[in-house]
Amino acid sequence: MALEEQLDGSLQRRVPALEPYLVSPYTAEWNDRGSLSEVWVVARHGVTVLFASFEAAVYGVGAFNLGGEIHRVVRFADIETAAVRFLAAARKAA
Repeated sequence: MALEEQLDGSLQRRVPALEPYLVSPYTAEWNDRGSLSEVWVVARHGVTVLFASFEAAVYGVGAFNLGGEIHRVVRFADIETAAVRFLAAARKAA
């Protein structure tokens, strides 16, 4: 399934527990081993974010650093697996 298809309005239906954390998608910079890439943030809790990288064809869970870049990223091939990891991180931080 294409990344764009996985990010459509069905995300909330497929992963209902994400609802309190969903945001209007916005772009942010991901510091991928010293190389900056633009990604789409789709959920956030504090500094923890769930994002999609159309360029790298991956999903990720990471944290904003003081400079506003996403770092400490764990990559996933699909949004559902990334969402589970994001929810675990959000609950741990609560």
